Formats: sequence, structure tokens, C-alpha cells
Amino acid sequence: MRLLPAKLVLISLVTASIGLFQQASDAAATAQLMVTVNGQGAVSGTPATIACSTGSCSYSFATGTSITLVAVPAAGSSFAGWLGGSCTGANSCSLTLTGDTTMSATFVEGPAKVRIQGTPSRYYPTLQTALDHAANGEVLRAAGGVFHEDILLTNPALLNLQGGYNSSFENRDSVSLLDGTLTIAGGSLTVSGLTIASGISATQPMANAGSDRLSFPSWPVQLDGTGSRDAGSNPLSYSWDLAVKPQGSSAVLSGATTANPAFTPDLPGLYVARLIVNNGQLDSTADTATVTVQQVTAPYSASSLFSQPEAAAVTDSPNTFYTAEQQAAVLQAAIKTFNTAYTGGVYTFDLVNQDTDPNDTWEPEVSAHFLADDYPDDGVTANATLRLRGNSSRLAVQKSYRVKLSKDASSVQRYWRNETTLQLNKHPWDLARVRNKLAFDLFRDIPHLPSLRTQFMQITIDDENNSNDGDYGLFTHVEKVGKEYLSNRGLATDGNIYKANNFTFRMEDGLTLGSDGKKPLDKAAFELILEIENVNTDHRPLIAMINAVNNDSSSINDTIATYFDRNNYITWLATNILAGNRDTITQNFELYQPAAGSRFYFIPWDYDGAFGFENQPDIQAAGNLYAPWQMGIGNWWGVPLHNRFLMDATNRADLTRTVLDIYSTYLTPERIKALLDSYRPLVQPLITRSPDLDHLPTVAGADSEEQWAHEYARLVTVTKINLDRYLASLNQPMPFWQSATVEGSTLVLAWDPAVDLQGGAVTYDIQIASDPAFSTVIHSTSTYSDTSLTMAKPAAGTYYLRVIARNAAGLTTTGFDRHDTEGTTYWGVLQFTVS
Repeated sequence: MRLLPAKLVLISLVTASIGLFQQASDAAATAQLMVTVNGQGAVSGTPATIACSTGSCSYSFATGTSITLVAVPAAGSSFAGWLGGSCTGANSCSLTLTGDTTMSATFVEGPAKVRIQGTPSRYYPTLQTALDHAANGEVLRAAGGVFHEDILLTNPALLNLQGGYNSSFENRDSVSLLDGTLTIAGGSLTVSGLTIASGISATQPMANAGSDRLSFPSWPVQLDGTGSRDAGSNPLSYSWDLAVKPQGSSAVLSGATTANPAFTPDLPGLYVARLIVNNGQLDSTADTATVTVQQVTAPYSASSLFSQPEAAAVTDSPNTFYTAEQQAAVLQAAIKTFNTAYTGGVYTFDLVNQDTDPNDTWEPEVSAHFLADDYPDDGVTANATLRLRGNSSRLAVQKSYRVKLSKDASSVQRYWRNETTLQLNKHPWDLARVRNKLAFDLFRDIPHLPSLRTQFMQITIDDENNSNDGDYGLFTHVEKVGKEYLSNRGLATDGNIYKANNFTFRMEDGLTLGSDGKKPLDKAAFELILEIENVNTDHRPLIAMINAVNNDSSSINDTIATYFDRNNYITWLATNILAGNRDTITQNFELYQPAAGSRFYFIPWDYDGAFGFENQPDIQAAGNLYAPWQMGIGNWWGVPLHNRFLMDATNRADLTRTVLDIYSTYLTPERIKALLDSYRPLVQPLITRSPDLDHLPTVAGADSEEQWAHEYARLVTVTKINLDRYLASLNQPMPFWQSATVEGSTLVLAWDPAVDLQGGAVTYDIQIASDPAFSTVIHSTSTYSDTSLTMAKPAAGTYYLRVIARNAAGLTTTGFDRHDTEGTTYWGVLQFTVS
């Protein structure tokens, strides 16, 4: 039995309600405490029932209960701070529960260089962060080596700082050196084993063993000591060793006297590579890089698809993108808008901003004059047109705009950076306001996956009516995927490009072709599913591809070989898994099909809802944005292309290898942090003042600028979280569709088989309730092995079905179905009516 519908509509991201949340009544007898852990660490507390080490944990207490929460970073992480509630304290947070409260603890990965003694101990990457978070009377143990920082002590506590400890922080076998200044502006500090010598680099070289990283057994690791330096520019010699490795490991370094040695870990566990450099006179203090080798229980391919050549259709060359100089600044641009006559009246900028429905026939557009730092005044009144762009963002106060440059008086097209269309994205739901640019900048380096040009821009608008003049703040221009996208990459411009709006890789009525067999029968209906982004009038290859994908009698791997580039498809899917762009089920991607062939290539699109968006504070306050099964590979299970591909164990192994490759090489926390650090001086001055600060999607009752800073820092942690979620999901049953049908005097319940990717048996728990929260269950059957159940028809009324699939390991999943009522989403619940 197959219950997969012709159209997948129930698991798309609903963004119209983003930013809304409910507050519990102060008069409630009990209150819920939601604790969320972001990153590597745990939260314990008083009452002692509070213990949360991953994801979100919920607790119920009497209103007025005094709560103490303690944030405990894991080794190699530091505590970045609390968000939510009315909290006082650093690692230890005290609050009184006056109503439902959400508290988020964020931990940021960083090498552990300082340990604060205690039970449990806490670890920090710098002296400054450790001193900031220490409590009165605590002892801080600093690792031996050089700390390159200037310290300002404002903590009023009495503290004891001891330097020279080894990597386990148990024995003192060296000294710690502070290459910087120490200023005590508050509190008291007792210091031992620490030498303060600003400018020590003038006599002693400084070793830099590179960043910590994650790897996997049999995965070659190359170390990087090129960041080591000598103030006198003397040549350096290198001496590496593996100071720590798992018991029983036989891993050895090759090239131990070079800047970039390598080793292949053979066992899971911690490997610590130690580097000492010499400038011809002095040895440096040792610096270390920790390689955490994670055991992967899911099978993965022995070879990487990144060793294979890229297809020309998806190859990014460095000169494809804007220059480093262009992207090192926020482009200043000004737009003047003019009232514009049309049949039936006059369009104004006010009317443009009122166009909240992207799918109706009303699309107000006004004439405009575009001017920018790199686009000087051309002396004409209007050189462009302006209208709204986007879907859900049209509902926000801050809008996104499309500016299209027009032809001049001689019918010569105007261009900006070889483009005619500027897509000015406000990203009003993204608290960080950088997710989209972050994604495309990271994707530039990933083989088999094309990326897009992006540019931060600050826009001022001069409205002819003078009612909307002013600074509109920060925008991100994202390159339009169309004819110019192809020509700027040296590709033939006569191919098809489709932007997925609600495309499930199934044949639907709106995709029907007309009498010529090439063009859409109804172009408007066609574009509600797939928007045509390039001029082409032959869509037969698209229909052939859809039919092949849904032909269960043919091999899916043959279909992929014929109609897709396998490396591009796997890389696109793996990248979305790690970036957490779960809203790519039916949209947020483009398909490019060169006219000369039948293959379709995935182009990524729209990542402002990725990189941990579901854990953004306002989204958490509004409720769970996604079902549990959407946190892993189950998110894509309802689409026939992905479903059939993932049913093949070899395909899953190749996908897992690609996920691991991308995480360990291209979407590393270090790469993400480096980009975020480069963006920060560009965007922070704009984000932290009007108009952007006034409209950030924050939670009421907390400082908006502080919430932005916390969210910005949290982006570094999310690819590791998504990696772990993906690996875990491979062991869980896949989601399924449910149905409930009245046949005479009986009720027939049915559901698709829940596939266990490991090949094990699955049983089902079936529940029927009279309410969607299942507080009143009227029927329950457990450990049922069939996929249908017939029972006597209940009395007339509205009921709710929930089937829970369970595999031999005890892991569970629910159905695709969802029920929404009064602002609450009930995942895996099917509503049905008995008359």
C-alpha cells in the first residue's frame, strides 16, 4: 500500500507566523521551563530534576519557584551566555519562574586553554573569557604556552590564576606567557606561573599548530603550522609530535619537520598534535591542535566523489565572483522612485509596499533611478524599475526589492557588474541577517556545487511623494539565476532554468504542456510550481525527467545517470543536510538544464532559514518549527527522487561520505567563524541602529543588540549539530503518510510502511484521541506489525490519529501529517471526522 499523495503540501515551511509567540498567564498554577542547549555543553540546576545535555528539555514547576541553572561547557568549548527569561549571573543563572519561560545556553567551540576548578570544571579558550566567568574564590588553571591577548579584569571577585599546566590541567610542567597587557579595573587577582611580557615575540618565536578539527577513522588529517611566526622574520624550523593519541593507536606523523605534516587516525578518540618552532636562537612554547576522531556507525563510501572532475555546468571559477575589495565593504546605493502611470491609474512606492501576495495578478512597479558607489549618476531621470520581491518577506515591515536596470535612449541595455537585476534581500526573519551571504560564500569552495554572487548593500530611498524617504539599512544582493548567470560563467544561454516554488518531482496538472507538446498549457499555473527563469520554449525534457523519477519499474540510479549529474545531486543534498536548510523539500533550489542535453543540475537558493534558524530565540518561543523527523534525512523522504535514491544502501554510503567530507573540509566551524569575523565590522554598525535594530526578530524583554550578538556567535556551532542529527537519523524509521476512512459501520486506519534503513522490522503504536494533544485517548494498540487496522466506527465527531513507528533499537518516528490549530502545531497527527 502506498499513501504518498500527488502533492506534498503539509511539510513546507510556514513563515507567515514567524516572530509570533505566546506568553503564559502569570496566574497559572504551574509554569513550564524550556531549557535549550546550543553547542557542546550541558545545563544542570536546582531543583535537581534539571539536567539537559542536548537539544531542548522541558520541565514543569509551581509558579514562583526559584530556579538556578548552571552552564557547563564541554572540554574544548566555552560558554557564550544565556538568552531568554529574566536571568542574572554568568555560568550560574538565577531566576524566579513567574510564567512559561525559555532559556537558551549557547556554547562556542574553541580550544580549551583555561580550566576553572570545580565540580564540574569549566573550560575556556582565552584568559579573558575565563576571568569574566569566574566566581569569587575560584582557581583558574592556564595551559602552558603563549596567550596573545590584552586582558581587562572587571570581575569584582577574588581570583587565583595559576599558569604552566599541561593539556590535562593536572600537572604544571612549564609556564604561561601573556603576550599582551593585564589591566585590573576590579576585583583581586593572585597570579603564579604566568609571565607578562608584551612583545615577547621579539625574542621568542610563536608556534601556531592550527585549528582543532573533527575527523573520522581512516580519514587523512593534514596539520597546518603556517600560522607560526617570528617577529624578526627569521626562518623557522618545525618539530611536531603526536603528544596524545588513543590507547592502541599506531598512527604516526609523516613530515614531522615540515609546516604541514599529516597522519591518518586509525581509532576513534582524541589526537593532540604538538608543535615547537625554532627561529635559529630560541624554541617556542609548544602549541597544540586537537583532532577529535568520531566513530561513524553508519556506513560510508571508501572514496570521495570530490576526487572526480566537476561538470562544466556547475564549475565556479574565482573570477566568477565579485572581487575581494568589492566584498570588503558595504556598497552604498541610493534609489529615487517616481510615481508611474499604468492602465487604470498611477503606481506609487506606497502601492509597491502593499503588494503582499506574490501570486496574484496585481504587481505594482515604479520607475526609479539607481545610483551606487560603483554605478555613477548617468544623468537620466529614470534608469530602472522597482518592485517587491520575495514571498513571506512581503508580510514584514521591512521589505525586499527587485531593481531592474532599463535600456538607454539608444535601446542599449544598462548593466551593473554584468547584471541587469539587483535582488535586494532584507531577510527580515533572520536575526543574524547574514545567513544567505554566509551560505553562498561557503559554497564557492565546494566542488560539484555552484554558488551565487552576493554583496552587502546599504540602501537609501528618495520617494517622489516624500512619505518614505530615508535610510533603509542593510540588504544583501543575491545574484539572479537567469541568462546573465549563464553568460557570466561562460555557459550557453539557451538552456532551461527553473526556480522551484512548490515542486515535488511529481507530475501535476499545472505542468501539463500545450498542443505543441513543448510549451506550458497554462504558463501561470506552471510557474506556481516551477518559475521559468530563462527564455526557452521546450519543456519536454522536464516532463521526461519527472516521469522517469516516478517510474518504479526502472532503476533510480539509471534515472539519475540519465537526467542528473550524480555528483552535483549528492553534493547539493549533503550541503543542505549540514547547512540545515530543511525548506528545500519543494522550494529553495533551481534546476538548470542545458539545451544540448537532458541533465538537470541543482543550484542552491535562499538560505536565510538555514544554519540553525529553528533555534533562533523568537522561533523557539513560537513553538517547534519542524517535526522531529525533519531534523535528519527524513526531511527529504517524502519526495520520490530523494526517497528512491536513499533506499539504495550504496547511495546512502556515498551521501554519508560526502556529508563527512564537506563538514571536515568546507563547512567547518573554523571556516564559518572566519567569514563571520570578516562580516562583523561591515554589518554590526548597521544592525545595531535604526532602522534595522528596530525590526530585528527578537524576543521581548531582552536587549535586541545582545540577542543579535548571541545569535551571530551561535552560527558557528550549527553544522556540527546537523552532522550529528544526520548520522543519528540513519538509524531511525522514516516518516510515512496516514489515512482514516469510514466504510459502512467500520473505521479503516492505514499508513505507509515506515522504512528502517538498516533493514530491521518495524512495529506500530496506534492511538486515536478526541483532542490533538492526545490528552483523551479513546483507542490504543501497541506493537502492531501490520500497516492497516479495522475497528468499529466510533460515535459521530472529530477525532485524531497518531501512528508511532518503532524499530528493533527502540527508535521511533511519526507520520508526515500535521494538524494546526490556534497557533499550535501537532506533528504526526491526522484529523478525521466521523459523521
